[in-house]
Amino acid sequence: MNDVNRRITHKKRRANSSFIFKLIMTFVFASLTGLIIYKVIIENDSSEVNKKADAFIQILENKDYDNLDKVLEPQSYTSLEYSLDDVIKKYQQIFNGIQINHIHASNIKINKINNQEYDFTFRLSFTTPLGKLEGLNYHTKIIKTNHHFLLKWDPSLILPGMEGKDKVSFRVLKAERGEIKDRLNNGLAINKEFKSLGIVPSDLKEGDEKKKILETISQVFDIPIDEINQKLNQSWVKDDLFVPIKMIDPSKAEEMPGVTYQNTKRRYYPLKEAAAHLIGYTGKVTKEDLEKHPSLAEGDIIGKSGLEKTLDKDLRGTNGGEIIIVDEQGHKKQVVQETKKLMEKMFI
Repeated sequence: MNDVNRRITHKKRRANSSFIFKLIMTFVFASLTGLIIYKVIIENDSSEVNKKADAFIQILENKDYDNLDKVLEPQSYTSLEYSLDDVIKKYQQIFNGIQINHIHASNIKINKINNQEYDFTFRLSFTTPLGKLEGLNYHTKIIKTNHHFLLKWDPSLILPGMEGKDKVSFRVLKAERGEIKDRLNNGLAINKEFKSLGIVPSDLKEGDEKKKILETISQVFDIPIDEINQKLNQSWVKDDLFVPIKMIDPSKAEEMPGVTYQNTKRRYYPLKEAAAHLIGYTGKVTKEDLEKHPSLAEGDIIGKSGLEKTLDKDLRGTNGGEIIIVDEQGHKKQVVQETKKLMEKMFI
């Protein structure tokens, strides 16, 4: 091979090497660029997911439910036949209606499942009228929808265990008033079973037969006929409602036409007038009582004089209550929180 051919061959090799090098560098640059772009996308996704999770937690802690539209994925709740307004009202009715306060989230964890989905778990604690409730575990997913991440919603994000159209029921269980006894365990002020004698108007006949039944009730139970008629003619009375007429001892309850009984407990003083000045008596709270003692509620029974008044705070005991999840028909499904009612006994 002459010198000319060698130079031509050498130039071709150099050109080929340069082309291959440029091709490799282009590929490396493109790969690095793609990797950087992918990393930026992943970091942006992760940042958006964290922001959505934090926004949802802030909504819960601040009870700012009107902002739920900014974090919830619409298809998740519409598929359950909820509108956004339904979801907002559900939170308001439960958390505000039951007076749930001091809401605090902890153990917040976000784990990536894939590029479109993240797992989101957290724990809530808060106070209710029954006391502090801790350790409620929540779980959902944060999914990518139309290039943005939003939370999948279902009723378990209100209270764990809720589903479908479940509701939450809250009721207070009034404590039975404590009893006062002497050192020998003899009752001075006790709660005794009584019968509430009443009449359901629809059980009465018409005309002379009705008149005869009412006269018999009046004679047997020593109740003036005018008093019976006055109670039956009250504005709230309806044919199918129980109308209380008189409290009687269970031993004096007689079965007869037109008479209905309901069991009830009432305050009873075995020593009667002999110790009335010492033991005192009870009665329903007045408007003045409610103003002096905000913890009392309309209809509460308190001590009005004597030991009943002096020991009233202890004798009222501690109310109980329960917060439960019920289905759409009102059937009990799950107890969320429960406290037992307590009755105090005082010995003097």
